[in-house]
Formats: sequence, C-alpha cells, structure tokens
Amino acid sequence: IGAPLETLWRRSGDSLETLWRRSGDALETLWRQLQRLLQRQFLIIEVDN
Repeated sequence: IGAPLETLWRRSGDSLETLWRRSGDALETLWRQLQRLLQRQFLIIEVDN
C-alpha cells in the first residue's frame, strides 16, 4: 500500500505545482495588462486636462 500511495502523492504534488505555476504566470500576465491599461488611462486623462 505504501508505494502506490507515495506515487499518487508525488503525482498530485507535481500537478499541483504545475497548476500553481500556470496560475502564477496567468496572474502575472493579467497584472501587466492591467498596468498597461491604467497607464493608458492616466495618459488619456492627462491629455484631456
């Protein structure tokens, strides 16, 4: 019972780590896009004033 459980544990750990990295990358990308949008908005506001 020990070996299969350990294998399962490792696999779930790896998939969780992969998921974590992917979500981290996606969040970082979203954050960058948000910053760009905000910068554009501020530029537009400055131009209007």
